[in-house]
Amino acid sequence: MTYLLALFAVSLSSASAVLPTRLPPGNYEIQKNKYNLELPKELRSEFREDSLSRAKVWRQPQVDIERANLAETEQAADGFKYENEVICKWAPSIKLGGATAKFMCTLPNGDTVKVKYAKKGKANPEIQGEVAASRLFRALGFGADRVYMVRTLRCFGCPSDPWSLTTQMHSHSPQMQRDFYRRYGQQDRNGNYVYEPDYGDWTDFENVAIERRLEGRRIEAKDDQGWSYSELAKLDPRMGASSRAEIDALRLLSSFVQHSDNKRDNQVLVCQDSAFNGSRCQRPFAAPHDLGSTFGSGAGGTGHSKFDVEDWAKTPIWKNGCEALVNTSLTGG
Repeated sequence: MTYLLALFAVSLSSASAVLPTRLPPGNYEIQKNKYNLELPKELRSEFREDSLSRAKVWRQPQVDIERANLAETEQAADGFKYENEVICKWAPSIKLGGATAKFMCTLPNGDTVKVKYAKKGKANPEIQGEVAASRLFRALGFGADRVYMVRTLRCFGCPSDPWSLTTQMHSHSPQMQRDFYRRYGQQDRNGNYVYEPDYGDWTDFENVAIERRLEGRRIEAKDDQGWSYSELAKLDPRMGASSRAEIDALRLLSSFVQHSDNKRDNQVLVCQDSAFNGSRCQRPFAAPHDLGSTFGSGAGGTGHSKFDVEDWAKTPIWKNGCEALVNTSLTGG
C-alpha cells in the first residue's frame, strides 16, 4: 500500500500556464440523455432483468495484467494527465447524492464530468482512493469509471464550495430549498425565485479527481437503481453472463479494496452496444460506479476510514475463513 501512496502523491512545483479569465467558446449544453438507455416505461423492468441475467463483470484488459502500470493513465483521447489544467462550466442543475464534496462541470466539447475536490482546510481521501481503486479494477479487467487526478481545474460559475450550494438547491427539505433560492436567487417577472450562476467569475480547484463514466448507457427500471451485490446471484453463465469464477473474483477484489460505500446506486448496469437497435442489449456489463470509499477500514457506522493505510492493513478480507467480507459504510459519498 505504500506503493499506492507514493503512486498518487502529487508535486505542486510545476509552473502553471496562464488560464483564460473568460469562459472559452464551446458547446456547454448538458446532454441529459447521453448516459441513460431510453426505454418505454412498461418495458424497463423486464429489460433490466434480462440484461442483468446476461451481464459480464470482466473483460480482457487492454494491457496484459502483468504489464499494467497504475501510475500511467489509459491511452484515451479524452483522458487527462496530472499536469493538465482544465476549464469547465458549472452544471448545478444536476443532482448528486452522497456526502463528499463534488460537483458536475461541462467541458467546452459538451462532455459533463463529475469533479471531486477538497474543501478549504480539509482533506478528501476519496480523491486518491477513487483514482487508485478505479485504475486497479480496470487494469485487472473489471469495470470502473475512468478517474483522473489533475493539478488545476478552473470552474466558471463555481463558488468556493459548490457542493454546499447544490445540497441546499436539491435538498429533500422544501424549506431549505426555499431558503436557498431566496438567499442566492433572483425574482423573475412572475415573482418566482431562480438561480443563475455568475459565469463571468471562476474558482480554481487544486488536485481534483475528474470522473469519466464507464463506457455504455445505463439500464435502469427507475432512477439511480444500480444493482446490489446480492443481485450478482442473478447472473447466469448459461445465458452468456460472466462465469462464477469471474463473479467471485469481483466480490473478492471489492473486499480487498474495502469498497464500503456499496449501496445500489454506486453500481451500474450498462449496455455497451456500439449501436443499440432498441430491442435487446447484446453487451450488458455490470460494474462498481463510485470507488471513493476504499483502502480504509470500511467499518460500519460513522467511524470508517478512507484511503488510510494503517486501517486498511488491519481490516480482514475473510469472514468465517471462506467468505469475502466488505464492511458497509453508512457515510460514504
